[in-house]
Amino acid sequence: MLDPTRWLGVLGCVAVVAGAMALGAPLPSFFDPAGLALVALGALAGGAAAAGRDLGALGAALGRRGADRPTLVRAATAAAALRRSTWVVGIVFTVVHGIHITRNLDDPAAFGPSLTVLLLPLLHAGLLDLLLASPLVTRLRLAALATPAPTETPETTAPPALTETGAPTVAARSPATPAELDAALDTLRRIRARQSSGAP
Repeated sequence: MLDPTRWLGVLGCVAVVAGAMALGAPLPSFFDPAGLALVALGALAGGAAAAGRDLGALGAALGRRGADRPTLVRAATAAAALRRSTWVVGIVFTVVHGIHITRNLDDPAAFGPSLTVLLLPLLHAGLLDLLLASPLVTRLRLAALATPAPTETPETTAPPALTETGAPTVAARSPATPAELDAALDTLRRIRARQSSGAP
């Protein structure tokens, strides 16, 4: 969940962008619902292709609290892939619309509306990045940094127990205690003493 400072930042971005739009033309002229949906769907498809299974980690990190650090790192990677895909899809759609314009230059009356359609995918990509993708990537990266990394405790095992004949016995893996170490050393000394004296 975004903290109040981030909510204020998002609302400030919305206000600034809306104000800039309102200075030039009515706000509805800056939005094409079908084009916005295509950019969003293209970004999701491209992000899924780039992130692969990390996209599932993104859903897990957003769906529950207390995710571990590896999950948050994978989720941040997937969110960054979605962010890049948003811009790539916006640029591709702009190029596609530009090709359409060049194929219809014989109709000057349609040039103005076509130019508007040409620029809308980039606007939609920028808004998705500014209001959704960038805050999401930042949130996940900060959460990953704030989550302690899993630590691996090295396991100290006791040396194999020795029989009177010197053959090691298989023992369960458990931490060695000083008493166990002393017992193993005493057994080894007795074995060496017998071998040096020639006793069977």
